[in-house]
Amino acid sequence: MVAHAPTVRSIRVLVLRLARENSTWGYRRIHGELAALDIKVDPRPARTEKPQVERGSGE
Repeated sequence: MVAHAPTVRSIRVLVLRLARENSTWGYRRIHGELAALDIKVDPRPARTEKPQVERGSGE
């Protein structure tokens, strides 16, 4: 069985999932997690792809 490199789409889905599930993480942390998985990406796209999470006022 041959392992295939992750596609741009699958990496994007992973970045968005990491951002959604870990709302306190910044783009550097997401980039670090991708690097730990041996996925080499430029950190700038991770920064622009990270969705802005609205924070509740706690009331």
